Amino acid sequence: MNGEPRMRQLKRIRQLFVLCVIMIAVYVVTFGIDTAIDCYQFCQGKTCFSSRLTILVYRDNVSPKEMDFLQNFRLNVGYYKYATDHLSGRYDPESCSMEEYFSQFTTIPAYNNCAIVGNSGILLHSNCGNEINSYDYVIRVNLPAIQGYEEDVGFKTNLTLLNFETLVYLHSNLTQKELGDEFHDMYVKRVLFLNDSVLWYGKSMGPRETRKRLQQSVEILKGTYKLPVRIGFNWRPLHPEKFVGMKRLATSGFMAYYAAKSFCSHVTLYGFYPSSKDARGFHLPHHYYEDVPYEYSNPIHDLLWEFQKYREYASEGKLHLVTEKCADSTDRDETRWANQDREKPIGDLIWFKQRKP
Repeated sequence: MNGEPRMRQLKRIRQLFVLCVIMIAVYVVTFGIDTAIDCYQFCQGKTCFSSRLTILVYRDNVSPKEMDFLQNFRLNVGYYKYATDHLSGRYDPESCSMEEYFSQFTTIPAYNNCAIVGNSGILLHSNCGNEINSYDYVIRVNLPAIQGYEEDVGFKTNLTLLNFETLVYLHSNLTQKELGDEFHDMYVKRVLFLNDSVLWYGKSMGPRETRKRLQQSVEILKGTYKLPVRIGFNWRPLHPEKFVGMKRLATSGFMAYYAAKSFCSHVTLYGFYPSSKDARGFHLPHHYYEDVPYEYSNPIHDLLWEFQKYREYASEGKLHLVTEKCADSTDRDETRWANQDREKPIGDLIWFKQRKP
């Protein structure tokens, strides 16, 4: 008998709750209250982190055609959820649940020791390969040649950042050339070498058909060639120059560092050296796998400023910067391009290879 009054009481509470939800929904519709949330934070359970620094990685069960790479949109939670979250005290207009709204993605977990491998010629004959392979997580930039250079740059890769010009070059060679073409095959092999690591685009998808280029490239790599590489991007485009006093656009290397410090406890940089001469005055190729002229301070990027910033961070203990050989070797042929298994230098698509008259 005691159970019946309790059941009636619970029923009244539910009815009251529904009535309140309806009243709030009517109020929201009548007065045009915004039910969208901004997602300044992503949350997994009770753990929340900045959406600006988060790399979203599509899960393996998401097909290339389902990868839309949408950025910066506001999530409309709807009138019912807006009302129920307000009543329960859970409403947060700046935080978004990964499980609820971004279930097609995973994120990069935390790591202790991370290496970011740049492409400077300072790495040539450095014998840093084994040291780089020993890190918990290895990040590379702009899809460089790795095969044939493993002694100097290692082979381990967990994350590879693409900038816009590398994406343009990748897309044009995949879509305008066919299997059997030297450059088409070269890029397919480079991505194949990455295995199931993450290929990441961190900039805005808006300009110059970027989203379309990325979607078509992914469709060919994963749809046509069935490569296991995973695809990641930033929901909020990454612009570190806005937060560090940089007057020009950040390079891919600086972007990689800025993102890595959000999930790596310790970061070490290899292959970051903005000069055509080493400390002894000997010539260095611009990239360890090719030699092209380049202005290290140009209207778009200022690599000299960034290098000085790295040295500043290193003095503060925020990173470790490696610019010397990691080990000596007496049995290696130090002749550049001596290894015939290495890819031939092709001259990357660089807007400012040399100062224009």
